[in-house]
Amino acid sequence: MSGFHGRIQAAEVNHTDAKAKLQYLLAVDRLDFYAQNLADFLDGKKSPQLIQALRNLKPEHYYSQRLNLKDLENTKAWQQLIFASLKQNNPTLSVALPDLEWNYDFFKNKMAARFGIKDAAVPKPGYQPESKLDPESQRSIPKIRGKKILLDTERYIAEKTSRAIFWDAILNQRDFAFYVGTQADFQEQIHKGGIELVTEVQPMANNYNKIYLTFNPKSGKYSYAMNLISGDDRIKHLSAQLRLIKFDGKSAFEQGQDKVRVFGSAAEFHKRQERILTDLFSQLPKADKIVIGQKGAIEDVIKNAGMMDVVGKESSQVVNGLNLPKNKVSKFENLIGKVNKESAFTTDSVAPGSMIDKAYALAKDPIQRSYKQFDSEQASHNFADYLLEDRNGKIQRWRVFSAIWGDEIIPIARALKNTGHNDVVYIGTAGAIANKGLKVGDVIAGDHVYTHSGKTLKFSEGKLVKNERPYGVGQVYTPFDETDKWLSEKGPMIDAVEVETGYLREQLAANARLEAYFLISDVVGSESETLAHAAQSASKRKRGQLRLLENLFVQNGIVAPVSNFEILPMNNALRGTYEKLKVLRPSREEFSLMQIAQLAAREGKTSTADLEALLKSQPTFTRTELSNAILSLGGLIAEIENKLGKNVQVGIFSESLFAGTFNPKVKTSIQLLVPGLSSKTELAAKIGADQWKRFEQALSKHFDISIMTEADPKARIAKSFKVSDAQDFYRSFENMVLKPAGLTAEIDKNGSYRARPLPGVDGPARIRCELVLQ
Repeated sequence: MSGFHGRIQAAEVNHTDAKAKLQYLLAVDRLDFYAQNLADFLDGKKSPQLIQALRNLKPEHYYSQRLNLKDLENTKAWQQLIFASLKQNNPTLSVALPDLEWNYDFFKNKMAARFGIKDAAVPKPGYQPESKLDPESQRSIPKIRGKKILLDTERYIAEKTSRAIFWDAILNQRDFAFYVGTQADFQEQIHKGGIELVTEVQPMANNYNKIYLTFNPKSGKYSYAMNLISGDDRIKHLSAQLRLIKFDGKSAFEQGQDKVRVFGSAAEFHKRQERILTDLFSQLPKADKIVIGQKGAIEDVIKNAGMMDVVGKESSQVVNGLNLPKNKVSKFENLIGKVNKESAFTTDSVAPGSMIDKAYALAKDPIQRSYKQFDSEQASHNFADYLLEDRNGKIQRWRVFSAIWGDEIIPIARALKNTGHNDVVYIGTAGAIANKGLKVGDVIAGDHVYTHSGKTLKFSEGKLVKNERPYGVGQVYTPFDETDKWLSEKGPMIDAVEVETGYLREQLAANARLEAYFLISDVVGSESETLAHAAQSASKRKRGQLRLLENLFVQNGIVAPVSNFEILPMNNALRGTYEKLKVLRPSREEFSLMQIAQLAAREGKTSTADLEALLKSQPTFTRTELSNAILSLGGLIAEIENKLGKNVQVGIFSESLFAGTFNPKVKTSIQLLVPGLSSKTELAAKIGADQWKRFEQALSKHFDISIMTEADPKARIAKSFKVSDAQDFYRSFENMVLKPAGLTAEIDKNGSYRARPLPGVDGPARIRCELVLQ
């Protein structure tokens, strides 16, 4: 393993070596993380001397032993590796190999599947913009105020990000770059800079951001890139880790990393995201209630409630089929009675998930139930709409958001305010301040928040939990702000601390109802109830979470979720055709189905036979093929307009493109109206022969392009756009073609555009449970 030490010469650089160094450091990170969790497990069971010796082991010790990588990656070898390290560092310690036994295979196997690397590839865009890097900023690494951070930073970073990337930066002089925006923004930036993705890092946790080791062929240097960043708070949180993580007493900061490179602006991204969400919320039916946080848990509760609703209708058959012990029968029958009488939303202990699954399997319910009426994947968060029935038989729409980090919540709050959504419930995690009477697993309703700007803002009264007293929460940008100095200054003023609700309360209208609830995840200033020990208190927090969610539904009068239905505008024949096509070809992508629906609408075809004929006549295409075609054309339009001047707009005429019938696998004619130009030769001269050649290569798969003049009759009906880049043009295409057809497009975590059918808000609505083709 000697090759894993010291700096390598430029001539020796190859990706295999760089990946091997990183992989080895990740394996060391994993072993040390396991050893510290083992110490927690053995604490109180073994001698204090053994526990202290375990906690004194350092990653540098494992690294210096030049352990075999196969052993480091073998869960069965970990006990022996830790034992050998203990004996080497503590010759007089009384310890035997069996003393380190921990048969928690689930945890070991989960760890073995993480702390690794995987192949990283970014698809090349179909369009070829000029190689101009967007301006980058240099951000200073935050200074830590206070001698002691109250969080166990080593273990926290090992789980959430991985220390190995920082160790690698220290040992091999790697720097860091942060990318604000979507995956598509990142992909474009990477290609513009000619940056290669060497490998993707997989930390223990499913991270907020992707982490890549990258290589710049021009400079011959490796760097770490973190993307999908949607706010300044996240930048502060990630960059602080450069200062905190050390190896052999050195930090990346001390190796010249006093600043990090940041591409993109959080403020500008927030403006863009606010526009996207405002537009999307305006096209969706207005939600009756907004819930921010705990999306995954709420989805599980809704699914279980749906199954309990079915079970309740067939209770006698289900009870007989379960073969329950006599002492359980009455309990289960009482639960069914409660479900039928009050609500299907229950966390009663006699019906855990496994029992509900068994009971549901016995019910005569052949329908595959789906509860999401609409769902959306955004760069910083996901959200979904659910339709729920209340005790008066009214259908309510609840919009549920995933957890968000810090100022990422700002564009969501603004978009909610812009669209008149003023009934919001926030459910998040918070760290309790020590000696305030709170412990891990408690659930509190926030009374007020102390914001970053020093304001004290009130929450609406929360009735889902009973507070012993009013609880105030404070804001930090990152848990690394929580130092001994911070605690002495802020601790007396607050009961708990978190990162979002100050922004949320500030951004929502003054008259908006905002209830805020917090699940206590750790106790700041405690030795034993820290975020680093969160896994050991998971069951406590889960019980508190389920009690809170049950109260949320029950106290809002919700009795059951409604599945397998959709609100369809009665006047939207196109949508009806689309739904028929979806049944005929469920595996065909939404964009391809909508293209057929548009063709059917233009030709007046509605029968199953006619739709089948159209499906067979048109080659199916993927969303990637469509987006590459649109982005390629958009890249050309942006390039022309940028070269010819800010007041120039290019006109486009196409029989199919703006009618929604365009198929990227069927070559279509495009005529461009470019002021002052009359031929492709003149166009090539204006934007550069090489650049035109690249565009022509990308466009030739999809379009036959020609240039028309203002004398051409079609020039009067050509569509004109002012766009600055390819994505601008795609948004114009979405607004003109997709949204009128009932689709919205969004960029997923892989950087691809994908379609989302919109429920629709225009016209009277009808509910349909199953679609039957006529």
